[in-house]
Parts: sequence; C-alpha cells; structure tokens
Amino acid sequence: MNNQNDDHVMQRCKAEMEQIKLLIEKFQNEMARLPQGGVSQKVIHGRRYLYHVIRNESAPKKYKQVRIKDDSLDLSAKLIRKQMLKRSLKILRKNLKAFEVFVKAYQPLFMSDISAGLTVKASMPIVVFEEKSDKISNWEAEDFVSCSMLPESKKHTTFDGLLVRSKSEALIAGALETHHIPFRYEARMVIDGKEFYPDFTILRPTDGETIYWEHFGMMNDEDYACSTKRKNSIYIENGLLPWNNYIVTFDSTDGSIDAFTIHNIINAHILPKKLSQTE
Repeated sequence: MNNQNDDHVMQRCKAEMEQIKLLIEKFQNEMARLPQGGVSQKVIHGRRYLYHVIRNESAPKKYKQVRIKDDSLDLSAKLIRKQMLKRSLKILRKNLKAFEVFVKAYQPLFMSDISAGLTVKASMPIVVFEEKSDKISNWEAEDFVSCSMLPESKKHTTFDGLLVRSKSEALIAGALETHHIPFRYEARMVIDGKEFYPDFTILRPTDGETIYWEHFGMMNDEDYACSTKRKNSIYIENGLLPWNNYIVTFDSTDGSIDAFTIHNIINAHILPKKLSQTE
C-alpha cells in the first residue's frame, strides 16, 4: 500500500471508532459512580412500583428486590440511568467490533496500487471514472463568492470535507459528491441587484446547464416560511422553474429528509440518462 491511506471511507470509520471508544470509556466511568444493583418494576392494581435489585448477602448467587420508596426518586433515576448505560454499552461494543472487522477487511481502491501489481504493464493509464469535460474542469476551477454569514452554523461535514449548515444539506452534498456531480455550496447569485445564495449551484452533466437546488427546513417557523415563499417567488419570476433548472426540497415534520428521495431526484434530474438507467 502506498501513502494514499487518507481514503475517506477509512478515515470516517476510524473517526467513528474513536468516538465509540470515548463513549464506552465515558459510560463505564459513569456506571462505576452509580449505585450497585439494578432496577425492576411491578404493576399492582394499575400502579407502578419500582424495586432495587441487589445481591442477597446471605446467598450471594441470588438477588432480592427492595421496593424504592416514593421519596427516593434520586435512587430510582440513577438505577434507570445505569440500565440505559448498560444497554448502550452493549450496542457500542457490538458496533466497535463490527467496525474492527470491516477495517481489517476493507481495501481502498487506488489505481496506482493496482497498476503496480500488474504482471503485464499497461501502456495506457488506467482510468476508473470518466474524464471530466473541459467545461466541467474550467467551471470547477473558477472562483466564486460564497456566503460569509454565520460561519459558526456550518457544523456538519461531508465525506469530502465540505462544511454545511444542516444534516439534510450534508446528505444532499454527500450524494452529489458520491455521483461526482460538480457543485458549489452557497455561491452568490445576483437577481435585480440583490444577492442570493442558493444552497447548491450545480453544473448538470447531461447538458452543461447550471441548475440550482434549495433545501428548506424549519417550515413550521412562520418568519422562515414567509421568507421561503418570497425567495421562491423571486426565483420563479426570474426564470428559475421548479424541476426544470431549479430543484426544491423540504424537511419533513421531524426535521429530516429521506436519503432515498435525494437519490431519486439526482437520478431523475441531474445524472446523464445512461447512468440513471443503470441504477
């Protein structure tokens, strides 16, 4: 293996493993400070009673249940917390083991490694992905002005290291990155002398046309919803037509967007036909 071990899949896995290890250590330390024993409950005549489950001193291999009085809420809270931590640790350890197995078996795809291992040297360079057109290469090399407002709100990172403002935007950006679709995040667009910063400005591979993708969350916020309606009206009045050169998506009521929906939108409206037909 060469020095290309910065493969983003391996990086992400190792970062996740470190996070899991930190959580395991944190939860173990917290459990050590919590009361001995566990907690159980019984429902008697429709009323719930909590019991402290502790070892029986006269018979160490057996347990006894002592009812937790109503004025001992602190004890019951700690015991319930301990049960939650115990179950969380079981899942974390299982996930850590799964990551360790994956990392051990995973092999990044580096063309230089494959080329070096060939018994017969290739006379032409080996290319896995289609070469970019001059238009795409030039477009990606162009400078653009990005939104500088509230940089501290960009807390979510994509595989390629792009910082975005929400998990939904991270899903969209990650999907575009995975499909090698050229895009700019929050690039300035001027309409009637006013500046706008659509979430994604995309150079569509099918025809080289520029399309825009806005994702809206917080639609239950009245001010945000009104601002969204005004922006969409301005876009449409100036030739940005939904599902033609303008993609619009929204968070669901629980504040998320379905990754499968994003995939279908990209297949239908952005990817070349020959690629979308093979998905």
